[in-house]
Amino acid sequence: MAKLINNLKSLGTKRLIAMGVVFLAVMMLLSAVTYFATRPDMTTLYAGMDPADAGQAIAALEGANIPVQATNNGTALLVPKNMKDNARIVLAQKGLPATPGVGYELFDKADGFGLTTFMQRVNRLRAMEGELGRTISSLEGVESARVHLVLPDRESFSRTAPDPSASVVVHMKGGRTLETTQARAIRHLVAAAVPALKPTSVTIADAAGNVILTEGEAPKAGAEARTSIETKIQKSVEDLLVARLGNGNVRVSVTAEIETAREVRRRQEFDPNGRVVRSTQTVEDKQRASDNSGDNATSVQQNIPNADLLSGGPTTPSASTSDRNEETVNYEITNEVVERVLEPGDLRKVAVAVLVNGSYSTAEDGARSYQPRTAEELKSLENLIKTAMGFNETRGDQVSIESLQFAEIPTDDTPLTRSTTEILAENSGTIIMWTIIALVIILIFVFVVRPLMAMITAEKAIAETAVDPVIDMPAPTSDEPAVLVNVSTNADQIARDDALNNLQEAVDENIEQAVAVLRSWIQEG
Repeated sequence: MAKLINNLKSLGTKRLIAMGVVFLAVMMLLSAVTYFATRPDMTTLYAGMDPADAGQAIAALEGANIPVQATNNGTALLVPKNMKDNARIVLAQKGLPATPGVGYELFDKADGFGLTTFMQRVNRLRAMEGELGRTISSLEGVESARVHLVLPDRESFSRTAPDPSASVVVHMKGGRTLETTQARAIRHLVAAAVPALKPTSVTIADAAGNVILTEGEAPKAGAEARTSIETKIQKSVEDLLVARLGNGNVRVSVTAEIETAREVRRRQEFDPNGRVVRSTQTVEDKQRASDNSGDNATSVQQNIPNADLLSGGPTTPSASTSDRNEETVNYEITNEVVERVLEPGDLRKVAVAVLVNGSYSTAEDGARSYQPRTAEELKSLENLIKTAMGFNETRGDQVSIESLQFAEIPTDDTPLTRSTTEILAENSGTIIMWTIIALVIILIFVFVVRPLMAMITAEKAIAETAVDPVIDMPAPTSDEPAVLVNVSTNADQIARDDALNNLQEAVDENIEQAVAVLRSWIQEG
């Protein structure tokens, strides 16, 4: 131990300070590497939280001995990856994070006494708005939503009440944009949940203040509806043909025509040949009448003056007969009334064009030859396409299929592997950690182990050369003085150089004492 202390003193103040600084730096690097290597892998538990909810969640997790960190200005929480599920369960038991808004639980603890009709209506309105906001927030990509309902009451002496209306503000996650299709889904969702609320009376806006759907705007069946229909048919046809022809051997193009306006068509047709007896009415009338009163017959005698008309002459009886037959037949003529309603977005007709690749055959010499599809095979594929697309000849649908040779794309038989950049990006943390560890080991070896080994080697060499070997020369003659030759080794020379260096440093640090020693030596002669 004394030798080690003496050796350290012999290094000088500058070297000791340098070694101390290097030792401290090495210890700090080792501590940093140990910290980063042993710290748990943190993952996001919740993001976009309210700071108040985040504070309550941190207290609950710390009470359950789960490490937690707050980031992003206190709106996100990080927990160890292997404890994420337990953390969610702990927070769920505490009712955290709190659900935005208030729903029908508003009535769980409500006291009916002292509540006026107006207060009850307000509570019902608040509950409906909260429940709708929660439902909209559960949609994919939606972070939060606020719903405002206007349910006006019927005014006095009025038979009808004003129509209700609603406005919705949607905040999307991660800077996403609220699409028109999503806005329409939200509009219909709100309209279906509120009595007598029309979809056109709902206004949708995003968090940036952009109005997506305004009040009174009717749903439009435009390019989005057309694209949706074309994509659906194209996928159905491709999935069916790829199973038969293989991947990369089919190209499908679909063009759909849709209705853009609402139209009502009525048609009434009469078929004169399609008569049906509806009713038959028959009337028979027979009358018989006779007169035997004995009146005289009319004659010339009655024109003679003073003639007795009532006397003389025989009388003849009179009789009458009347027959009437009447038949009425009512026919019902075939009447057909056809009414057709065309709504916006309905499919008018569709055209499908399919291009299929032929088959290849390999000869014995390895040459490949192309063979187009046969007519029978194309006919079979055409029937499959019609079935998959829902072919309707009355509607005017069209299907075209052709077999042509596809341009060959050079393929690489080597297995697909990830690029070096992707591998480095995925393992960047591990690479940096082990690089730091390797650098620390190198620094320890260069600045700590190597100097210590050199010091130990120098001490050993000094110990071995404590007694210089002396080579006896032949006995000198009387005329020649005796000469002793010391053979120094390299270790001895290194020790002497180190001693000279130490002496020089001591003289530099204590110049006055060195001058005093030299003066004493000069005076002593």
